[in-house]
Amino acid sequence: MPNKLKRPTQKQIADKVGVSTTTVSRVLSRYEPNPRRWASVTTIAQIRQIAAELGYSQYANGSYNPRSNSIALMLPTTDDFVFSAIHSGIEEVASHHQLNSIMVCTKEGLWPRSDRIAALLDGRVDGLIMADASLDDDLLKGIQEQKIPFTLVHRRHPLYISVHADDWAAGNLAARHLINLGRRNLAFIGGRSEVSTGKDRIDGFTSAIKSAGLASPRIIESDPFIGAGQNATKALLQQNPVPDGIFAAHDLTAVGSISVLREQGLSVPDDVAVVGCYDSPLAQATNLTSIRVDLKEMGHRACQLLLDKIDNLQVHSETISVSMAIRGSTDPRA
Repeated sequence: MPNKLKRPTQKQIADKVGVSTTTVSRVLSRYEPNPRRWASVTTIAQIRQIAAELGYSQYANGSYNPRSNSIALMLPTTDDFVFSAIHSGIEEVASHHQLNSIMVCTKEGLWPRSDRIAALLDGRVDGLIMADASLDDDLLKGIQEQKIPFTLVHRRHPLYISVHADDWAAGNLAARHLINLGRRNLAFIGGRSEVSTGKDRIDGFTSAIKSAGLASPRIIESDPFIGAGQNATKALLQQNPVPDGIFAAHDLTAVGSISVLREQGLSVPDDVAVVGCYDSPLAQATNLTSIRVDLKEMGHRACQLLLDKIDNLQVHSETISVSMAIRGSTDPRA
């Protein structure tokens, strides 16, 4: 973990002042309007002075600012409607609580994520919402060790608080729908396996196929863009047998897949049935069967959980349920 993320702890302050860590926590709480409930005026002054000397968070400049009234959202990209919808939900809750929300995009990786987080903390944000985490993300441990409030959104991690869709159910639901339509040669086009959304959807998809006694699906990792879906589908069509059912784990990828299938003279859904994910306006406009995910609600809950963590309340990870919108890309009767 880079040293730049390390910051003084409440225990260090407590040891120097000679009080309990609990007292320090209560006196320095960003949301405590009357710290004299917990300590004398002299002790409060000592705690704040030591906090300032050690460079502790909001006391680093020597003045007491109980709240920054700001939170930060870290997104892997701003090009994807998925994260735009999540951001909209977060912004609604932040605005309701009169908080500023700062959006940071980590897409290009030219400025390391650790540097970006350090810069945000230097600006004294109250906490972080991270939509760019992976299952092997070492940075999360360091953030937690520094007692920085954060929650994950969209992607989960088994060790940290998150709000995410039931991605296993999404993959499983897509596979069962295709199987129930009589499709037997299935393929998955989706995200990377080191990211929970990709891994869980693959696991759910393959589980349903295995339960049906069918051959393992072909899996192609793909970015969530139309062009990536086109390239993945071209690769699938070079293999035998040609799939008769595809789950593209993003509506943009699914639309790209359908365009290639039709260019190659294949009928959708007669020859190949295609399922997308997120039930975006694009899916509705193109008659695409898609997995429904309430992304705005996901943002709402992630922001509320972060505020609860900042306020030292007990929180638990939450899973957003999914469902299916059946349209013409799988069932012409729809």
